[in-house]
Amino acid sequence: MKSSLRCPKCGSLNVEKGHQEVFPSTFMKDTKYSMIKALTSSKEFEIYACMDCGYAEWYIQEKYLENGSRVKAVAKSRN
Repeated sequence: MKSSLRCPKCGSLNVEKGHQEVFPSTFMKDTKYSMIKALTSSKEFEIYACMDCGYAEWYIQEKYLENGSRVKAVAKSRN
């Protein structure tokens, strides 16, 4: 979705790019195994959302990646 700007769910080209800064939530369990908590330690995400079906993909901004490669974020939203 990020490179093609085409929705993988419905095929629409009506894809919008957004930006969101995510902070750790107080309701998350504080365990060393909480991957979401580790990823959301005040990180910025790029969000690509289909404005026709609502499907969305979140990507951690490249400046937060250790190796500089593009990696799809943990969360995918599906309706």
